[in-house]
Amino acid sequence: MVRRALVAPVPLALSLVAALAIATPAHAVTQEEKLSALAGLTQPTAASAASWRDAWKDRRSWADFGFDWSSDGCSSSPDEPLGFDFRLACRRHDFGYRNYQAVHEFRANKERIDQALYFDLQRVCAQYSFFRRPSCEALALMYYHAVRRFGAPRVSDDEVRDVRNRPRPNDDAREDDIPDEDLPDVNLRPNSLPIDDVLNAALNFF
Repeated sequence: MVRRALVAPVPLALSLVAALAIATPAHAVTQEEKLSALAGLTQPTAASAASWRDAWKDRRSWADFGFDWSSDGCSSSPDEPLGFDFRLACRRHDFGYRNYQAVHEFRANKERIDQALYFDLQRVCAQYSFFRRPSCEALALMYYHAVRRFGAPRVSDDEVRDVRNRPRPNDDAREDDIPDEDLPDVNLRPNSLPIDDVLNAALNFF
């Protein structure tokens, strides 16, 4: 795997402006306008994820852009492994893949779309307690690693069960009792570290 910083390839502020401009245009949407809107809706950031959710709920307002909103969920992987709801994250990932393929710009944007999936999955995991979060984060890494390699989540039921059977933190322990060096160095900004370091840190923890 090539080591490189995970940096969004377009200025986020400009792309979000395009993503939020949902008023019906007076002219046919150009390729440049469509690419700009796509970039705004597929960044690994909270603002972009919120913009995509708003757009998904009001798809009629985006009719002139001709976006493909279809999704098969998390493909062959469980949509809710161990009860963690990954459905919306997988839908946004499908949106990025299918629409960039339609405009023949997929290869140049695949890495960022995968980063956005990982970002969304980690935000799901952040909602859970310290004791449940490690299992969720392990699954998020599996899904991310699968899309980076195969282009779709390919996590089997056996792999999910393996995560369930891993030892959990002592229920009597408190989070602030555990030394920092024993915690996985995984945060909600996947563009802050090379992916090899993120994966190795989390996998070494488990």
